[in-house]
Amino acid sequence: MAAAPGGRPRSVGRAPARGLRRTAAGGKLPHADELDETLLIPRTAALCALALSLAAPPAWAACTRADVDHFLSRGFSQEQVVLLCGGDADEQAAPRVDARVEAERALRDMLLATLDGRAVEVESESLSWTEEACVEYAPPDLAQRPREVCGEVRRQVQRNGLAVEGVARRILFFGDHGVRLQGRVDQQWAIATDSLSQADARRVAERTPARVRETLLPLRPGADPTTVAAAVQRWAGPN
Repeated sequence: MAAAPGGRPRSVGRAPARGLRRTAAGGKLPHADELDETLLIPRTAALCALALSLAAPPAWAACTRADVDHFLSRGFSQEQVVLLCGGDADEQAAPRVDARVEAERALRDMLLATLDGRAVEVESESLSWTEEACVEYAPPDLAQRPREVCGEVRRQVQRNGLAVEGVARRILFFGDHGVRLQGRVDQQWAIATDSLSQADARRVAERTPARVRETLLPLRPGADPTTVAAAVQRWAGPN
């Protein structure tokens, strides 16, 4: 699960606040990125001011999916997002917000119970987890002992473009068990190679790429991969 791969606070100036006043006068909804962070604190005052400025024109009830996801990621509640997107006049924002939040919550709860890993994070645009991993850097020795190094990998799967390719089921003690995913997968490896030769360490580096297109979402024995796959698909939505 890398790179894991969420938005981080960024420093912005005061110019967007002036742009917001000009936009409100023109009757167009400001893009989510135009909201100055200072307008979010205190949140209640900002919402009241923005709601009053948006109350008159009916064209305000039009949030894009990116706007809704941005507001949710900044900590706004469902009711606040609906207010930002036009209040009661918006017949589409509320169901969209409810569906997105419910899909994230359902997938997070399911993975907390079934993931064969730790530190799972389900956000609006990415799914991340950490799992144990071993990398074989050479064929087994004469005694058939594997030559490998082990550690952890943090994987982050981007929602945009994500596809569920299928499921894998372990038979007795053999094979993988989980959901096969395809899309952008960022990886952060934590594997020590200090004890290896330069040649072997180079082989490990070659086999631990920072980004791949496919990965397995590992599940604990007994977990149903088909049920988890359905939850992932619902969270990913149409791409």
